[in-house]
Amino acid sequence: MKIKFNTESIRFINLFESITGAKVKDCIINENKNKILFVIQRGQAGLAIGRNGSNVKKVERMINKQIEVLEFSKDPIEFIVNIFRPVKVKEAYLSEKSDGEKILHIVLLDENTGIARTKMKVAKSLITRYFNINEIVYGR
Repeated sequence: MKIKFNTESIRFINLFESITGAKVKDCIINENKNKILFVIQRGQAGLAIGRNGSNVKKVERMINKQIEVLEFSKDPIEFIVNIFRPVKVKEAYLSEKSDGEKILHIVLLDENTGIARTKMKVAKSLITRYFNINEIVYGR
């Protein structure tokens, strides 16, 4: 799937890459524009974050926005685990309906935290954006 970026996203990606050295796959600016999610290439989380979060803090100061860094994976199960960090994923697996529609099932250790609820919204958006998965089901 090809992702198109607007001028603002391109500007943020270029700044982030130049400061961190990490390769950005995607940049998602939330609705009220006070937070940016950078999806980076696999294996580059440490590079992107920097020692003690120094790279993230530097970019946050420069653009006056909160930043979240998320490491991409081609494996939807590994990617969903990355999305929910620091919330622990107890179980995650894929199933398929008879019509071929794919469903990602996920069970979290603590689904009642505010972080988990926020991450669920992000997960739905990103999983459908990158993978041919039609639905995410949360359960115990």
